[in-house]
Amino acid sequence: MGDKLVVTKPLDDFFKKGEVIFREGDKGDEMYIIQSGKVEVIKDTGKEEVVLATLKPKAFFGEMALFGDPHRSATVRAAEDTKMIVINKEILDSQLEKVPEWFVSILKTLISRLRETNKRIKSRFKIGPEFSILKTIYFLTKSSGKSSDEGVSLKKACDECCNVLAISEEEFNKKLKTLMFVGLVKFSESKDLLLITDENMLKDFLAYLRRKSDENGKEVEKSEIFADEKSYIMFEKIYKLLSHKKL
Repeated sequence: MGDKLVVTKPLDDFFKKGEVIFREGDKGDEMYIIQSGKVEVIKDTGKEEVVLATLKPKAFFGEMALFGDPHRSATVRAAEDTKMIVINKEILDSQLEKVPEWFVSILKTLISRLRETNKRIKSRFKIGPEFSILKTIYFLTKSSGKSSDEGVSLKKACDECCNVLAISEEEFNKKLKTLMFVGLVKFSESKDLLLITDENMLKDFLAYLRRKSDENGKEVEKSEIFADEKSYIMFEKIYKLLSHKKL
């Protein structure tokens, strides 16, 4: 066998209700598989704590730490007394030696793509979740081959935003309510559809948010993205409402 240590048995760990497994931003080199109990995946928005998901037995989390991204993207806390299997890099490597090379290659490619997706998500959140939600609704409408007047299913928009942006349904509904309040999107209750109020205005506002991000939230200069002085003032007001208004 030489000097190489072959690990065949995963490690067990136990967390009491309310105990934090790891915090957002922590570095890690382990993933976890829940045997019994459940955990909450939490995101701190700066204003409040949002529960993104509740994971139950057989679910796993923290897997990105084993594939080149050691920083935890969210906080995970035991929602009740929870027993878990802990998989570290050594255990993973010993198991990968038992599977075909082509399977390992596919796995690494999928993980690489997921890592790039995570980077894009983090980049979008620097601008703000409203930007990401608006852009997702816009792309869903366009990818379906429909015009902005025809809209997109509310459920489809909610599922896509929650899955891709890693936000809870509660947070999506809260942000959507604000976007509807400022008039960027509207809801057709009879058809259960989300509609873009004004496509050109939406695209201009997305460009405004990008510029705002580049300026770190400061007042941006009037430029070609603003049709006129009235549009500029309106975007400034909408931005302040999205940033500060509580509904």
